[in-house]
Amino acid sequence: MPSGPVASGGLEGWTRSRDTAVHSRGTWGIYFIKLATKQVRYQVTPADGEVPAPGPATEYAERFVQTPSLQALRAVIEAGSKVRRVVARRAGLGESELAALQHLILGARGPGEVARLLEVSTAASTGIVDRLVAHGHVERRPHPEDRRRTDVHVTDSGREEVLGLLLPMFVELARLDAEFDEDERAVVARYLTRTLQAFDVVVDQEGLVAQPPPSLA
Repeated sequence: MPSGPVASGGLEGWTRSRDTAVHSRGTWGIYFIKLATKQVRYQVTPADGEVPAPGPATEYAERFVQTPSLQALRAVIEAGSKVRRVVARRAGLGESELAALQHLILGARGPGEVARLLEVSTAASTGIVDRLVAHGHVERRPHPEDRRRTDVHVTDSGREEVLGLLLPMFVELARLDAEFDEDERAVVARYLTRTLQAFDVVVDQEGLVAQPPPSLA
């Protein structure tokens, strides 16, 4: 990777929705694409001052039209990530610790299961649980049927603190849901269920490699 403005992260150039532009600096350029509200940067090596043609995935993205519903969905996803960061900070926790606590609020888990849910190593999971124990948010208890094992349980104070921070959001969501009738809720539920299936295409496929879009294959 070369040194200089591109390698160091210094960005100069132009962005236009659904268009591309290049601002050359020396022998390197920065290739920009702005799709809806997200900007993606591609670093290229122009040959004789020309920009290579975009690949099939980039070409598909340039043609992709985000409807208002898709734009709203994207905003919700980004807002959800922000909520987790804000709640974790206010609770004095790391995001992994908050994620573990949210799982444990739903029910006690063994250490191995906590690691699997967080997609971390057992050693990393042990550290996360240790920090939650130190905060007084969880405690380890012997397994009721196998005394050689332990389960991690959320404490009353841990549950109350996290739910208390999320309560204003729950109240507003309940008000929103009450504005829809059963038929409207069914449409929303179908849309969101299909959204989860779209996410699973990436999440559940180990060793997934980039594939050309169907329309351009």
